[in-house]
Amino acid sequence: MRSELKDLSYVEANSELSNEEFKEWRELRKESLLESANENRVKWAKRDANAENDLLEIGDSGIRETVTVDGKDIDVRLLMNREQRNKMQKLMSYKQEFENLDESERIEKMDEVTDFFCEFLADLCPNYSKKDFMQFSEKKGLPALNKLGGKLIKPVMKEFSKKNQESKNMQGERE
Repeated sequence: MRSELKDLSYVEANSELSNEEFKEWRELRKESLLESANENRVKWAKRDANAENDLLEIGDSGIRETVTVDGKDIDVRLLMNREQRNKMQKLMSYKQEFENLDESERIEKMDEVTDFFCEFLADLCPNYSKKDFMQFSEKKGLPALNKLGGKLIKPVMKEFSKKNQESKNMQGERE
């Protein structure tokens, strides 16, 4: 009887059932709807997770390089996402700002720039933290940090330029 009740439409249940049976039908219907809703939630959550993973795989335009510095392999990842682009712009603005400062002003600004540069390098090198680069700077000095940064950044920027040019060439072919 319970399964028969569950299959009735609202109009049928309202016209054919007693008050007690109708209440039971409503409870069964409510349970069935909640069960369906939970199943749908699980199904949609899986679909959303799969869609996100698919997009990440399709859209992986990131550049990954293993750069060897003093015999040590360092993984470098350039995504050129909004955060990295903003950091690169800020880094360039620091460079331009430094060109216009006198020696004493540069020294005053040095800690701020070093902190930011270490944060930028940590963003590029997923196996290292800002703290790691700060410790490197403290032990080896700022010139060594700049040299290391150049060695890490140059190969990925070269590859980025290459991919960017390939993309421009493909766009030109479509037009």
